[in-house]
Amino acid sequence: MFAHLLVPVSGLEMIHKSMKNISKLALADHAEVIFVHVSEPTPDYMYADNTFGYGISDASHKKSCEEYSRLLFDKARAQLDESIPSQSLHIFHVNVDEGIVEASKKTKSDVIVMASHKRSRLGAWFIGSETQAVIQHSKLPVLVI
Repeated sequence: MFAHLLVPVSGLEMIHKSMKNISKLALADHAEVIFVHVSEPTPDYMYADNTFGYGISDASHKKSCEEYSRLLFDKARAQLDESIPSQSLHIFHVNVDEGIVEASKKTKSDVIVMASHKRSRLGAWFIGSETQAVIQHSKLPVLVI
C-alpha cells in the first residue's frame, strides 16, 4: 500500500514508543522508512548571555542540531527491524509542522506516520499538536499511531 513512510522523530521517548508499530507497518508493505527531524534554524533566546546578542553562534547551534538529529536517527534505526531500508533527513524550519510537510515533498513520501502524544483535551487545547497541524496542512495521508 505504501512504499515510503515518512516518520518524524523529535525525542527519544517517542522513538521508543512507536518503532515497534512502524516496523510492523513497513514490513507489511515492504516499505522504506524515511526519518525526518526538524530543527529551529536560529538559536533560541535562552542561549542569550545578555540582551544584545546570543551566547552561541549560528554555526554552533546548527552543529549541535545536526549532532542531536544524528543521535535521534541512530536510536530510531536501532529499534527498526534491520531488514527495513531507511534513510534520514534533517531540516531547519521555523515551524515543525511545515518542515515535516516540506520533507514529505522532498522525499516523495506516500504517507506521514506520526506518534500521538496522548495529551488530555485541555492539554492539547493549550499546547497544540504538531500532529494536528500536519494533518491540516499535508496533502498526504497522515497515520497517527
